[in-house]
Amino acid sequence: MKLNKHIAALCIGTFCLGVAELGIVPVLTDVAHSLHVSIPQAGLYISAYAAGVCAGIIGLLVFARSVNLKYTLLAAAVLILVGNASAALAQNDYMMLAARFISGSPHG
Repeated sequence: MKLNKHIAALCIGTFCLGVAELGIVPVLTDVAHSLHVSIPQAGLYISAYAAGVCAGIIGLLVFARSVNLKYTLLAAAVLILVGNASAALAQNDYMMLAARFISGSPHG
């Protein structure tokens, strides 16, 4: 059976988005302690990602309709990279919320 490279890229991308979305759940208490916030307050990081998904789909529908699909996918990949790197390097609560929002925006 031959593996289609387009299907493989789609599978890898879906896996990466799933890890970015739900990967914070098992380490939420550690993230809360390292950023000196309560665990319920750190739960907002998950909500920030979801809000980014909602805002991202609206932005995609409005702005990306007339743009070449290749450039749209490249921009989404860059946003995912920037958002996840920013979340990994976040120094405080607000930086983490912004980073999670940014990394959720291309998910839509």
